[in-house]
Amino acid sequence: MILLVLRLSLRNLFDKKPFSFFMISGSMSAIISIYLLAVMKDNISLFLAAAFMAGGYGIMCSVCQSKAILLAGKGKRGLANSTYYIGLDLGMSLGPILGGVLYGNVPISYFYPILAIAVPLSLLVYWLDRHSGQKS
Repeated sequence: MILLVLRLSLRNLFDKKPFSFFMISGSMSAIISIYLLAVMKDNISLFLAAAFMAGGYGIMCSVCQSKAILLAGKGKRGLANSTYYIGLDLGMSLGPILGGVLYGNVPISYFYPILAIAVPLSLLVYWLDRHSGQKS
């Protein structure tokens, strides 16, 4: 429900704001969500974590897919969509596998802090891409 409200309320911003705006705000939202999960004591923390994850992961799914289609151009939209979904499927399969390995091999108190490392790593990959001469 929160994701639906966010997508409807932000729909005009998707065409006006650059990708970097969503990358940074989505990353901040995701890191807040992971922090709330790490310190969770009750259902309110869980609800807030879900809301912030919708603002992070949920919004970035829409933004990334639309960016892929725009970058591909008119003749390659199908290719852009399939490439996007290959990446999404890969993340949806490797994420739980790596999470399970992590859960089985580290103390639970380190689980979410280690998962949080993915956020700055994704920002680093984005920054490196931006400074390698490619525009996005």
